[in-house]
Amino acid sequence: MIIRALSPPLLVGGADAWSNGIPTTTAILSPWGLAIDPAGNILIGDRLTDRVRKISTSGIINTIAGLYTSFSGDGGPATAAGLADPAGVALDDSGNVYIYDNNNLRVRKINAAGIISTFAGTGSVGFSGDGGLATAAQLNHGISLFVDNQRNLILADNNNLRIRKISLSTNIITTVAGGGTGGLGDGGPATAAKLNLPIGVAVAMNGNIYIADKINNRIRLVKSTVGVDEIYNKAELAIYPNPNNGIFTLKIITADKSSTAIAVTRLDGTCIKNMNTVTDKPISVSLDVPPGCYLVTTDISGSKYYQLIFVN
Repeated sequence: MIIRALSPPLLVGGADAWSNGIPTTTAILSPWGLAIDPAGNILIGDRLTDRVRKISTSGIINTIAGLYTSFSGDGGPATAAGLADPAGVALDDSGNVYIYDNNNLRVRKINAAGIISTFAGTGSVGFSGDGGLATAAQLNHGISLFVDNQRNLILADNNNLRIRKISLSTNIITTVAGGGTGGLGDGGPATAAKLNLPIGVAVAMNGNIYIADKINNRIRLVKSTVGVDEIYNKAELAIYPNPNNGIFTLKIITADKSSTAIAVTRLDGTCIKNMNTVTDKPISVSLDVPPGCYLVTTDISGSKYYQLIFVN
């Protein structure tokens, strides 16, 4: 396990919004969404420049998608494509990157070769398309994306007041929560529930979906119908409290107990602390580090899992 500091208290803090190959300390961003790839690089949806930027583990920033603010570029290099207010960013296990191209009313996909395409949305605002191809469905703005371990892309369709699911293999889109009007609806089917501007979504390893229901001022839970044995073939990393003051409890949940190493490093690779633990056994971690954002990377038998923590 590796915990890397993201140069607290700010990841970036300069005045250069456009250049590539520069240190993050000289860059400026207006981030909407963030994802971490298996190598530990950080991908950011930057609304300031209408680009997706990548920060390497050595602290160097580059553009991986976006050049113009209008819709363009499908079938070509992502770095020459037009994005408009890119927000959420997510990755799948094949190395594809998904971008919530917010003001273009689309989800864009960048394959491992760097070619961009439309994965969902028509560019026309509205709600339609459930049960069919996501490329023929209408979206109504959004920020948050998440790829679950069943190879579905879960997205918060903000102004349609719904959470929608797209199969990565078939591109079929469905609604998994929300009925299109503001309010509540706890205790009933998720598709009959009433969400009010859902702006964030995440999926636990057991398939449960957590929704940031903004106007209702609640975190909503959609319980999974997938069997526990089917879901828990991978690890789940639990850290609490988060945010914290540098002292927190860490637990790695797996189907079988395994030993794992924990290392605390800064973004530049400087080692702060080493320890060992066993999965399914909580361990208390104390970090003597400045306030900021840190990345937890769990490596169990070659499989890596990531989670951000915040030290205040």
